[in-house]
Amino acid sequence: MDYLTIILILIILFIVGYLIYSYIYKTTKIIMLDTNELKQKYHHKIKEFERNNNIIYPLNKKTYFKINHGNNYYKFFERQGGEFNILCILDDNNDVVGLICGIKKMDENNGYKYWYMCDFKINKDYRNLGLSYKLWNMATKKLAETNYKMYGINMKDNNDKNIFNLALKLDSSFKEGPNLMIYMLNGNDMNKIINILIKYLGENICFVSLNSIKDLILTHNNTKMKIMYLERNADGMKTNLHSVKFLENTTYCFCTPNNTKLYKELIKNNIKTNIIARIIHLNMTDFDWSNIVASHI
Repeated sequence: MDYLTIILILIILFIVGYLIYSYIYKTTKIIMLDTNELKQKYHHKIKEFERNNNIIYPLNKKTYFKINHGNNYYKFFERQGGEFNILCILDDNNDVVGLICGIKKMDENNGYKYWYMCDFKINKDYRNLGLSYKLWNMATKKLAETNYKMYGINMKDNNDKNIFNLALKLDSSFKEGPNLMIYMLNGNDMNKIINILIKYLGENICFVSLNSIKDLILTHNNTKMKIMYLERNADGMKTNLHSVKFLENTTYCFCTPNNTKLYKELIKNNIKTNIIARIIHLNMTDFDWSNIVASHI
């Protein structure tokens, strides 16, 4: 094959690729589900999107999981309180091929409201086409119309194509917060450190299950993890965890930023984690990131 033939083939491939890119980019549209009517209308399409797309997430360097939100996809967002809106990418058949959710919350310490950006995912066939940033950009702009504070969390990696890296590069308004250390411990380790958690988080903490609300399915054996998540009791009620015996066959999950006294004391007690998430935010430099709980991620 001569040089000119190779060049011709490359040009044809480039043109075909550009035409496919242009078609997909132009025929997709983004809608915001900001009413109950719209949320119900597209609920089955969102569930179908989750069921049919093998989107996986890293638990650590060797283990991956996928997510199942159960029969009611919205329950995970509803339980966090407040308003939530979902932006969806629709293809030319009006099927969901990507989405992101914004949950409005309020900081109880200073009263200001903010958006938590979560559940950001794109069908693998629609990636690397600029749609990820298009969705992120539209979501942040739309939600900023009602409140100009927001943050998002995702698993830390070194991928320059990661949407958080793109957001930081293309929009100087977004800043990076501390790393969020996520712990998934067995019952034996929890029995050792429960008094440390109570010391720094207070006695109004409890552990809750998200069974059939947000299940983590391990990809290597297709089994559902049995997880209990640390939360603060909404009514401030104290829970007597001093005498609780944590179960060995259950995983207990909590998180803390890497700049807290809790994190440093866990290190001293040889409790470490390689599950690290990153935070980016808009106008939330004074936010106390230790208020984040793992059951909301």
